[in-house]
Amino acid sequence: MVDRRRVLRTLALTTSAALVSRPRDLLARPQRAHRGKGHVLASEKRSFREPSTNVSVIQLTNFGCINKKSYYNQQQFIRGAEQFVFSSNRAGTHELYLVEVASGKIVQLTEGNPRGTDEISGYTVDPQTGVVYFPRHKQVIALDSTSLKEEVLFEAPDGLGQPSGFDLSSCGRYLVFACSVGAGLSGLPNLAYRHGSERIVVLYNLEKRKHAVIYHGPSAENPAAADSHLFIARTKNPDTIFWNSYTRLQPLGNKTLWHMRVDPDTLKVLRDPRPMFRQRSYESLDHPYPAPNNKMESWLVFTTAHDPDELPVEGARMEGMLEVDFSDMSVRRWYFPGRAPLHFHTNSSHDLWAGDIADPGEFWFSGRGIENERTPPPAVPKPKTGCCPAGLPASTRFHRVWPEADEWICVFQKRGGYLEVRPLVRHKTVWEHVHPHLNFSPDDRWIAYASGDEKQSQLFLAEAVWPKWFR
Repeated sequence: MVDRRRVLRTLALTTSAALVSRPRDLLARPQRAHRGKGHVLASEKRSFREPSTNVSVIQLTNFGCINKKSYYNQQQFIRGAEQFVFSSNRAGTHELYLVEVASGKIVQLTEGNPRGTDEISGYTVDPQTGVVYFPRHKQVIALDSTSLKEEVLFEAPDGLGQPSGFDLSSCGRYLVFACSVGAGLSGLPNLAYRHGSERIVVLYNLEKRKHAVIYHGPSAENPAAADSHLFIARTKNPDTIFWNSYTRLQPLGNKTLWHMRVDPDTLKVLRDPRPMFRQRSYESLDHPYPAPNNKMESWLVFTTAHDPDELPVEGARMEGMLEVDFSDMSVRRWYFPGRAPLHFHTNSSHDLWAGDIADPGEFWFSGRGIENERTPPPAVPKPKTGCCPAGLPASTRFHRVWPEADEWICVFQKRGGYLEVRPLVRHKTVWEHVHPHLNFSPDDRWIAYASGDEKQSQLFLAEAVWPKWFR
């Protein structure tokens, strides 16, 4: 006669052993239940090396859902590179999570965001304290990632949209963000307006728990619109607020850069917004960020030839990096030998940059081949500030010479007047749905990035090194 209890006990033990031996199968299944704040999830971490460059890579998430980074210019690491904060819809709603880099353990930080929304993608983290600043509806929330306690810092009044564009000063004492004005503007493309979308800029003193509106525009007096990429300069005395605006003042210019002076302690405006530098005609700017030592860096494109309608001739362009030093307002430009990354960022030592498109240029890759060792190009004369860069050698102009450029994360360094680019790791993301949005960890050890498609995306850390050439 069969002992039913023994059979059931054996079956239970066998099933448990099978589940333990196949953790990847479990992680691939969609999670149905909302686990709630503070719930601890199993590690999804795995490590591997990029075959072509031998660079170490850590995959932090491996769940069949949308796992997202914040934007490339917003901090997500805590205490060097011990922990990393990300957002995910694995519980059915977009929530914030924390992953321990060493162990891979994942902790849910928030719960209760509206289903089907992505309202907390624009968060930023204080790397020293672990406090996360993010928007929820029309509020600005400060979340302690250890205790999970939340504090409402600000709530936008009627007539203002959800806060966005969060940036935290390097000292962790000041937070800046913006709110759109008027519901009618929020659903229309910014580029439909010559002077951008109307917004207010709020500066928050976190020590005193006080805030003030430091700018409202565009206006008849000042055309600057704080509608794109809002920042505080990285310096001991963060008195410069700057942004990239959809305001267009030059022929065919794509956005302009503006900066204003403030006293962050008293929240008083010292000088109204003004153009950051003398922007050339046909010079386009995008994706700026605050670099160390009171500097700003931005993606730059200069078109060198135009048709009778003043439209750029295909291929007649140069792509580079613009740098402005707020200490003396000096301006410098460097140019990429190939295609520039869409987003790039520097480390805290300011001696290595990472980008999400790797095109080392025709000096290294000829056509599709990568079988031969490439030698660096001859030195390119440094462009003089204020002169037209069209006089640089033709080899520095835009050339799409490596078809695989979109599939790679790159690192680059300054070499005279140009930038030397090397492929780091392959990311293979579907650009239409997921941008890598890479950034460095505060200890300069890792480069975080995302990769995926419309249905799922995962998060990775690549070793921040100067890689060898392909063999």
